[in-house]
Amino acid sequence: MKKTIVFVFVLVFLLNLVVAQEGVTITKDGPSKIKLGDIVTINIHIENELNNEVEVILRETVVNAEAIEPKLFTPEIPKDIIAARPPYIEWNLVIPAKSKKVVEYKIKPTSIGEYNTGSTLGIYDEKEIYSNDLTISVICNENNKCEAELGENYQTCKEDCPSGSKDNFCDLIKDGKCDPDCFQDADIDCKIKLSFWEKLLNWFKELLR
Repeated sequence: MKKTIVFVFVLVFLLNLVVAQEGVTITKDGPSKIKLGDIVTINIHIENELNNEVEVILRETVVNAEAIEPKLFTPEIPKDIIAARPPYIEWNLVIPAKSKKVVEYKIKPTSIGEYNTGSTLGIYDEKEIYSNDLTISVICNENNKCEAELGENYQTCKEDCPSGSKDNFCDLIKDGKCDPDCFQDADIDCKIKLSFWEKLLNWFKELLR
């Protein structure tokens, strides 16, 4: 009899736990690596595990990227607040009971490096839930242009920025080129070049004597 009571108690507890875990969940996916200038499609998956339909507001903040589709919403700054809220994309969705829905958006990251989307905010029944964040590696586009303003340099993009390029990066490679991004006397090639001109000047002085 006692074993039966314990079994029923455990069963009820587990059932309550399963019910408590039901709700709305958000997950996000997209490519892990792109080239600079590529347009990225991010997919947001919303799953409703409840027995009733729910209205969900999704908000996706977009920074350090150009929003391609849909358009960004830029909130107004209240007079008593100094910091501006970043622009975001918003969806108002109705998710039927026990069903899933997917929305997508397209962006173009604006610099080389690790681009992180942050978490998507979901609001339903006055609750806030969040998705996973997503990190995308933005690599060199290899277009034979050293675009230092986009983060390309000898370290991140040797294909477009060979050593000695004006790329906001002092590479200190001994290549016979005086790197314009190095401090005075930091690049040995600058010293070699200076020594050459000094020798040439001395040679002219000898001719004029």
